Amino acid sequence: MHEITQRVLAEQPTAVVRRRLETPEIEGWIGGALNRVAEAVGAAGSAIAGPPYARCVKVDGTAACFDVEAGFPVSTPIAGSPAGDVRPSRLPGGSVAVTEHSGPYEAMAPAYEALEKWVAEQGGTTDGPAWECYLTAPVGDPTGWRTEVVQPYRLG
Repeated sequence: MHEITQRVLAEQPTAVVRRRLETPEIEGWIGGALNRVAEAVGAAGSAIAGPPYARCVKVDGTAACFDVEAGFPVSTPIAGSPAGDVRPSRLPGGSVAVTEHSGPYEAMAPAYEALEKWVAEQGGTTDGPAWECYLTAPVGDPTGWRTEVVQPYRLG
């Protein structure tokens, strides 16, 4: 059972790396991407302003291919990095439904399903892709990993 909370967020500038990946590649890619982003944020004179996140958008017409964005909220927007792969982005402002998942990443589907069901029960529709905020580092026993799943939505 997932507890769902509602929040209203302000738009948040982020710094990210993007790549198109097959499902099995995603988990291994995110750690390196986050390291590159963290280095670039400091070099750009900005600061990390929250936990790391990833947003995965399914590529139409494919079984297991996603456009993946991984990075951090930042205190001030950045320009593209000298290395060329870190870019500015944003997390949208507005109404979001949030739940927390404890455990390994591959067991997160019920959290997403709970958010979609809650949004529908409120008479709303999802409003863009969800994202995952990693509240703990994925080290050690995966039963202790904590991930917040955030789904933008709109009513009516």
